[in-house]
Amino acid sequence: MSLAVEANAPSLDLGLSKDRIAETFAPFVARDIGPGETAEWSALIAGRGKKILKRRLRRQLLGWMSGAGRPPEVVEGVYEKTWTQTSLDNLVDPKARAVPCVWGPQRMMAAGQGLKRVHLLHLMRLIEQLQPKSVLEVGCGIGINLLILAARFPDITFNGIDLTARGIASIQEISAQDTLPQVLLDYSPEPARDAAAHRRIQVQQGSAAAMPYGDNEFDLIYSVAALEQMEAIRPRVMAELKRVSRGHVAMVEAFRDWNLSGMRRNYIVAQDYFSARLSDLPKYGLQPVLATDDMPTKVNMGLGLVVAAT
Repeated sequence: MSLAVEANAPSLDLGLSKDRIAETFAPFVARDIGPGETAEWSALIAGRGKKILKRRLRRQLLGWMSGAGRPPEVVEGVYEKTWTQTSLDNLVDPKARAVPCVWGPQRMMAAGQGLKRVHLLHLMRLIEQLQPKSVLEVGCGIGINLLILAARFPDITFNGIDLTARGIASIQEISAQDTLPQVLLDYSPEPARDAAAHRRIQVQQGSAAAMPYGDNEFDLIYSVAALEQMEAIRPRVMAELKRVSRGHVAMVEAFRDWNLSGMRRNYIVAQDYFSARLSDLPKYGLQPVLATDDMPTKVNMGLGLVVAAT
């Protein structure tokens, strides 16, 4: 589903065919169940839906006592542990644990790492369209997106900011290597143009609610499943995205428009995840020029790409 943008806003077309998206995702699909709500699929996700509903009810009944809240200090603690315990190989492994995924009517079991690869493909096409000179990733984690994009677009200056010290340290360790690790070159949906360009990436530890950058500093700012962790500070983060951008902000996020009801809405509420609507963006000074969720996603949370002019 592609959501409408304002008629007077210039629109973008990434020129991505379904075949190209499917080709990017295919190595990560363990089993294609087929289209529609088959008995097999319904049985597969029934238990998952019940567990998510219980989490939502616990969150609503007990509030912060349930431990489900996500203030920045909670997010930082979770991801310091995650980046310490997770290897680069695991984050791009096509044989990682398969989870229920959907794409339109299609139902499949696939490694979530494949979804991130599809997101990268969309970002690459967006960069080709916009031709920015400077790019910032907000919530860059251990840098998979940044590292691969830098190798694909060596003439662009790439920056990243992340809340965790471990995430930044991981990026710096990889950036110190002469060439990009082979696992990332293989994972990239498009071939690298300069396997040493990752060495020029600049990253900083910090909060997206108070970024250490000047006004209008970057041509393109993007996030990938990072704003989902920032609902508690959303107004300040969105204001910062607007402040440091001088062109566009791209968000691969779980906008409420794609998570209105059922299991998806229950999951967002239970996790205290990002809950903004597309229609909320203009109040932050962000004018949508592209909005689409025509891509594979986990069954319990629909992500899409929204690009806004600033």
